[in-house]
Amino acid sequence: MNIKILEKIPVTWEERMAFEQEVLTLEGNWEDYWEVVEEAPFKIEYFNKQLILMGQASDTHELIVANIIRLLGNLFYDTEYRVYGSNRLIYVESCAAAFEPDVSVASGNLQSISFQRKDGRNMQANLNPAIVVEILSEGTKTYDLTEKLPCYKTIPSVQQIIYVDQSKPGVSVYSRTPNPHEWLNVDLSDLSKSIVVNKQALLLSDIYKNVGF
Repeated sequence: MNIKILEKIPVTWEERMAFEQEVLTLEGNWEDYWEVVEEAPFKIEYFNKQLILMGQASDTHELIVANIIRLLGNLFYDTEYRVYGSNRLIYVESCAAAFEPDVSVASGNLQSISFQRKDGRNMQANLNPAIVVEILSEGTKTYDLTEKLPCYKTIPSVQQIIYVDQSKPGVSVYSRTPNPHEWLNVDLSDLSKSIVVNKQALLLSDIYKNVGF
């Protein structure tokens, strides 16, 4: 993972993309994070007392996200579960982190936490996702797998964590077992195979529909 430590946050896409796909970090506290997360024209997360600034999503990334939202939306249609895109923040209390997974699913009994900005406005983050999905890129893969994955596993409500490679067919699914501290990991790369979500099969070929490699 390419990481560059900044002294101040970029305020435009042009300034952010001057660093291309590098993961940028900026030392800060919660107050700093909540002041910028809503206004920034790019994705920002908070972890390990740092603001983590993401790059621009690729066309492939967005195609995969759209496919997954459609598939999960159909799967959970007319149930108590809700499917969200990356604008829905996830707060991980055990890691003192705020993440923006590419896709998340939460139960109808949504639990959230509010943080007050200096201007008096409240910002909210979800506390009880059931499923989180991240699309891997070369720039963020290490961060996603070595930093975010262990944090996601500490969220009591999370039942599945799904990682989707955007450079080639490859899906990794981490499913919580009846023992809440044990996880089953399944890795698939054959487009004819399926992952199982909420006891239903999702074909890899549907996850990667319209994506060319």
